[in-house]
Amino acid sequence: MFESMKKIVLVLILFLFAVCKKKEELILGDWRKVKGCSDNGVCVSPEKGSHLLILPDGFAKYDNFHLTYKMKEDDINFNLADLAFDLEYRILKVNEKELQLLNKKEDGIEYFEKGEFNELQNEKELEEIKHKKEENQNEQKGISDKELQDLNKGSAKNKTQISKSKKEKKQIQEEEEVVKKEEQLILGDWRKVKKCSEKGECVSPEKRNRLQIFPQGLAMYDTFHLTYKIQGDDIHFNLADLAFDLEYKILEVNGKELRLLNKKTNGEEYFEKN
Repeated sequence: MFESMKKIVLVLILFLFAVCKKKEELILGDWRKVKGCSDNGVCVSPEKGSHLLILPDGFAKYDNFHLTYKMKEDDINFNLADLAFDLEYRILKVNEKELQLLNKKEDGIEYFEKGEFNELQNEKELEEIKHKKEENQNEQKGISDKELQDLNKGSAKNKTQISKSKKEKKQIQEEEEVVKKEEQLILGDWRKVKKCSEKGECVSPEKRNRLQIFPQGLAMYDTFHLTYKIQGDDIHFNLADLAFDLEYKILEVNGKELRLLNKKTNGEEYFEKN
């Protein structure tokens, strides 16, 4: 009797697991919005980019906004959040081909049709790009080898060309070294030593005031993101966060000292290389 009960319980558990998995499979994939209807029954055509991509890990993409979903009893609530959006959806109907959502904010129903899951398609595209890149590299190598063979035929003209090519290559390398050396002057961890206003009043900075400049053009100033760009002989720093919009201009830079003009406060700030 006990063994029979165990078997029944096991079969029931497996059945429930299969049902839950099937329900999960139904909502995963790339859903294309076919129409959006208001509570008055007025339907409008969606934009071309209206896609709802639901991923197995609980994240989804709706156009360029982030959409997360959570299970709540038999309903699945979708919370769409962006800087200016806070929409909530509820699934009314779902099967292999059709997804019907209630937009709670607008009290309107939106309809989606099942599309192909994009993940595998993206992987295929990446493989094609990689393959194409390898082909291009092999093609370039073949051209280079041919040019080298032509130059190595031994004629006086070709020898002159080789010599000229070597000189040009050396000149380019020297120029690159100069640029690299100039870059190294501003890269690294700069510690703020003093901050001066336009009146000449200087104050001691906080201990964590650090300016970290990276080669790829990104830098960090405290906990905020700082980007820089080359413009003429000057380097402009743009510090941006939710509540900050400051702009800096380099006045003086060398191996150990960095002096910035804070354009917002019109004051100078000094940094020492760490």
